[in-house]
Amino acid sequence: MVTTVQQRQVRASDDLSLSYRTLGHGPAIMLLHGFCQWSQMWITNGVAQCLSEHFTVILPDRRGHGYSGRPQKPEDFGMRMVDDVFRILDAEGQDTAHLAGFSQGSEVAWRAALVCPDRIRSLFLISSGWPGPELDKALEGYADMLDWLPQAISDKEDWLTPNPDLQTFQAIVASMPKVIDIPEVAMAHLSVPAFGLVGSEDPERGTIEQLTGLLPNFSLEILPETDHAESSEHPNLPRMIDDFLSSIEARFPFASHHS
Repeated sequence: MVTTVQQRQVRASDDLSLSYRTLGHGPAIMLLHGFCQWSQMWITNGVAQCLSEHFTVILPDRRGHGYSGRPQKPEDFGMRMVDDVFRILDAEGQDTAHLAGFSQGSEVAWRAALVCPDRIRSLFLISSGWPGPELDKALEGYADMLDWLPQAISDKEDWLTPNPDLQTFQAIVASMPKVIDIPEVAMAHLSVPAFGLVGSEDPERGTIEQLTGLLPNFSLEILPETDHAESSEHPNLPRMIDDFLSSIEARFPFASHHS
């Protein structure tokens, strides 16, 4: 069966052009790619095709990535990245959706669920969670990426977004505290069903593990001998996301969540 992919655009609240793709039919699932990547990662790893058999899959190019606009100031990112999630859902007439994210996309996903829990049906968080008291360590990780990104761009590494822009990436990093610096008492209110997946060798493993016991409806799986990036390429990832979403649909059946 050939899956038809629709390419679409919408204007963000600040009039930035947001590019995204859709495929499949059913309850909505939005997949948020990682820092410096783009929506193609979800097609390369087979997740989008697998989920499209049961779900309407929405694949944004997050601002600063893919074929979306390239603003270059920190104030153009931060919570605007979260607002973009709902802007695209509105454009698709979707009142609610499941969210899955990898790395920075995971951070944007859980923050969106905190902002509008009534619109997010579940979360699937891959490789990054909540930094908690180790915010400085999380920001150091981003700073380390900025150190080696120029070489990755020069080498035209295939995981990178098209047209990578270092100034844009620097602005995103500078804006991240606005997204992830959330106190524990606020994070504990995140009550949507959530699943965390992280590799045993991932330096960000602790950011996912500490959600166990903090969030009231959270499940965790650790992939053995797997690092940060490898979790997003794991051969079982499409099935794992599909199984989790199907379990949510069985417990809370999709009614009329489409405007």
